[in-house]
Order: sequence, then structure tokens, then C-alpha cells
Amino acid sequence: MSIRRRVMATLALAGITAWTAGCIGDAEIRGDCSTGVAVLWSSETAFPSWVEIWTTGGRQAKIRADVQGIHKVAEFSGATPSPWFSTTGNTVHDKSSIGRLNRSDCSVQITQLKETAPFDFADVAGHPAVSYLREIGNTEVDVYSPEGTRQGSYRTGNAEPSQLAVSGSDLLAFTTTMTRDATPPQGPVELQTISGPPENLTLSNRVNLSKAFDWPSIDGSVGDATVLDGKVYFALPTLENQDVEPMLDLKLTTLGVVDQASGSVDQIQLEHDMPYQVEQHNGQIYVAHTFINPTYRDFSEYRYISRITPETGKVETFDVGPLLREIAFSDGLLHVLHYDRDNPVLEIYQPETMQKLATHHLQTPTGDYYYIGAIGLGTPLER
Repeated sequence: MSIRRRVMATLALAGITAWTAGCIGDAEIRGDCSTGVAVLWSSETAFPSWVEIWTTGGRQAKIRADVQGIHKVAEFSGATPSPWFSTTGNTVHDKSSIGRLNRSDCSVQITQLKETAPFDFADVAGHPAVSYLREIGNTEVDVYSPEGTRQGSYRTGNAEPSQLAVSGSDLLAFTTTMTRDATPPQGPVELQTISGPPENLTLSNRVNLSKAFDWPSIDGSVGDATVLDGKVYFALPTLENQDVEPMLDLKLTTLGVVDQASGSVDQIQLEHDMPYQVEQHNGQIYVAHTFINPTYRDFSEYRYISRITPETGKVETFDVGPLLREIAFSDGLLHVLHYDRDNPVLEIYQPETMQKLATHHLQTPTGDYYYIGAIGLGTPLER
């Protein structure tokens, strides 16, 4: 089974911005939004969505967000998380949006897009960047102002973006080249660097990862990436293909590395397979070994976090328990989400020692079918 999602969308014009005030109505909770991690409850059928703020002391706020289908918090540059998230909308994906958590007044800004079904999402120096998968030869990344107005676009042509990352003011896109007359999987897989102001985005660099790592044609996508000290660390959980020789179905145990200055590539050997989420904190790389379920294994088997110290090459492994769904940093602390629909749990760790500081059992909102679309939107340690 392919892990690449096929999302067809149609380009329209700029969005409409509205504000959802926190603390209006009985269901919302007025609290302190200045610190803590956000847990975003949503689905394509539930309305509204909810943004909850959690610290070691418990839930601090619950903010209504008038959107559906929250699926991702934005990729960001460095160690300071972005306040932006994206939504696919309802079941027919006709009301896609991007949203921003405003911690100063405990509110959520919603920008409804006329474009539909965003595939990936990044925050480039405060400017949201949204990628879409359309018909072959017409894939695109749109860049918006902080107020929600579309400022520019970059067409990736037949190179479909799977994962976005950010390096300073540059947008990084992991892409797979597709053609109309060939049967997927195809390639090559590349890392493209897109530079310039939003109204004049250009391709400034590209690295052919398939050639560098000697990958054959594959059907798959990079799961996540982060940039630290001029190097891009990225996770590709599997190498697989369909109807192409040689047949592949490999679960990878490595983390890819690209040197932005030289274009050279390397791999870091990990103790467990299927690295998927990549974050950074205090000069170290944290990798969550979690993936889609149940295609590869039972979700209960996802339980490991790897920590890499690039300065020394040291790799450590931590068993944080089953049902590992996602990790996020906020206030200098590591937040670990274990997702069982009947009993979702948020654990908070002191990352340097991996001492567990708090365990919170999360309560699913009532009235509709909700799941946790994402966690993140954190605050930096020095705040």
C-alpha cells in the first residue's frame, strides 16, 4: 500500500480572514494561554473544532475554532514552534482553512481558503506556505501574508511535494517527479530549496536524493524533517513500490542527512525502524518512531523515541510506552501523545533527563465524532 496521499485540488483566489474569540460560550474555558502545548481536536464531520492548551499543571484553556478537519501544525525554522495549523475541511474538502493561535488574547484566527485540500503546511518567517497535489504537471505551493492574503505561488510542475520544511527564510520541499504515461512509483525524489520574497519565489537549489542514496523507483514520501546547523535531518519510514522491478518493501532504520552547503548526504543508523517525526531541541534531534496504522503493524507497537546528538554522533533510544502518536516541544519540555480513542494520554517529560513530569488523560469533546488532529503550537523556553 502506498503511503503517498492523492489529493486533487483546484486553484482559486485569496482567502477570507475571521477571528474566533476564545472564552465565548459555555463550552469554552477562559485560562492562561501564554505557555503550554496545544492539543487540537477535530474531524471532517465534527463542528466546531477545539484547541486546548495543556501544561504540567493540566488543561489551561479550551478555545473554539470554527473549522473542520484539522490535520497538521505548520513546519517551522529552528527551535521556536509556529502558531499556525491547517485544515482539510469537511468530507468533500470544500472549506479548507489555515488557522493561527493568538496566545495574547486566547483566540484563534481562521483564514478560509478558496483552494481546497492542503497537503502540507509550513511557516516561513511568519508567512504560511501551503502545498497542494493537483493533476500531474500542475502542483503548487502558495504563500500567504500573516493576515491571510495570498502573496505568491511557486509551481513545482510534475515534482509532487510530499513534505515541507523551513530553513531560515527558505522553503524546503521534498518532491517526487511524476509523469502522465508511467505507472507509479516514479522519481527521482529530490530536496528542492525555494527562495525569494513571496511574489517572486524561485528554485535556488536541488539535491537528487534518489541518486545520492542509490534508491530505485519508489512509491513513498518523506515523513518529516527539521534543519539544524545547516543540515537537513529527514525521516523516510519505508522504501516500497508497486509493479516495478526490483520489488521493494523495506522498513528503514536510518535518518537521512543533507548538508545544505555542499549538497552531500549521509545517514544516521537508528536502533529501531520506521522513523517518522523529526523535531529538534537544545542542539539535539528527536525522532518519533510512529506511522500509519494498521498498514505496517499494530499501533500499540509504536513506542520508541530516538535522540541524536550531532556533535558527538551519539544515538539514544527511549521506550515511552505503546500507542505513540506524536511528539512536540513547548516551554523547553517534551510532550508525548499516546493515542487510544478511548483513553488518549498526554505525557510531559524533562527532555535532558527524560524524567516524566506529568501524565494527563485527555477527554474527547462530546456532541460529535472527534479525534486529535495534531499537537504543537508551542512556546520557546525563554518565553
